[in-house]
Amino acid sequence: MHKSKAPLRFLILTLATFLSLVSVGHAEQFQVAGKTLSLTPPEGYCLLDRSRKEDDGLTTLLERSQSGVNQVLLNFALCTELEDWHAGKIPNLRHFGNVMVPVENGSTYALSVPRQSYVAALAGQVASVDFAAITQEVNRKLEIGQVTDNQFLGALHQDDSAIYIGILTTLDSGGQKLPQAGIAALTLLNSVPASLNMQWPAEEDVLKGLLAAQQKYASALIQANP
Repeated sequence: MHKSKAPLRFLILTLATFLSLVSVGHAEQFQVAGKTLSLTPPEGYCLLDRSRKEDDGLTTLLERSQSGVNQVLLNFALCTELEDWHAGKIPNLRHFGNVMVPVENGSTYALSVPRQSYVAALAGQVASVDFAAITQEVNRKLEIGQVTDNQFLGALHQDDSAIYIGILTTLDSGGQKLPQAGIAALTLLNSVPASLNMQWPAEEDVLKGLLAAQQKYASALIQANP
């Protein structure tokens, strides 16, 4: 494997920065580490439009937070929510995400290993949790209003496509802390390590829906980038 410590380093950096922060069907083409990646946002999501000041501001903020760590390829939000945000009807985006690839020594890279081997290597470096138990625990925290800071939930699921890492975090909205749940799907896209990140407002059983959405998204991107 290219650089034996790369999977662990990517995992740590992705989880740390994940806590920070066009057309739906049109595929964007990216040249990464000598590979072509064909990417679209998840179904129902739209890319932020950098010609708009507010969208460009959010994207620039994300890129700056990832500088030297990850290259941001896509930055997206739920289409209906993005429209309301542009119209000033809502103060914050709550359903959003991005696709990133890691940077090491200033460059992106590809790996000459099968996807299953890469996922297995990551799985050996992060604690897995019982999904039903962690869902129950998250529901309890939400019920008593205990989501006030970032919490790493561990590996919620692993399949042939990706390993799915969960977090609880908060979104600061005018001094109010709004609970958010997030899942990062770590995988290889055309041999390039990639992190597919998605956050939703944290509410009862949010992890179940979020995991299903991430599995569907990972499957779609892998099909386009085998």
